[in-house]
Amino acid sequence: MSKKSRLVIIIIAFVVLIGGGVAALLYFGGVFSPRTAQNTIETVVPIEGDAYKESLREKESEIAKLVAAGGTQSIEQAEKIVNEQVRIAEQSQNKAFIVDAQLAKAALLNETDRPQDALKSLLELEKQNANNPEQLNIIYAQISFAYKQIGDLEKSNEYLAKIPGEGWDE
Repeated sequence: MSKKSRLVIIIIAFVVLIGGGVAALLYFGGVFSPRTAQNTIETVVPIEGDAYKESLREKESEIAKLVAAGGTQSIEQAEKIVNEQVRIAEQSQNKAFIVDAQLAKAALLNETDRPQDALKSLLELEKQNANNPEQLNIIYAQISFAYKQIGDLEKSNEYLAKIPGEGWDE
């Protein structure tokens, strides 16, 4: 093999190595986000019952992966998924699904350092579910966590005291 052939092979190998490194850097830096399966078939959710829960858990798992990946595109994709779940829940008129989808959205807002936005929807959700103690406990927990993230421990503890149990583990 001639020196020219070796030089060409070395240059090609170097370009491939650098290109792979740049691609990995862009991916792990959040410029490219992982692809998630998009289900374009919309299912009908009954007005009563919890048939929606498994699908919502799957979506929450996708959202968690996107949040863990970081980056603007991943967070935007997570927001699209959660907003679509809220839209489907509201369309279904299934009250439990609406609350769970809204809670998933609030959790995403809390996880992406937007507790003020989470509080807006959570406080409204609290009003809408004033007569549902089971849902209220979950809502109170999210509200308490949002206040904790903001640094308002007095308000956080106020909502935490409304929930039966021991409190935040620290």
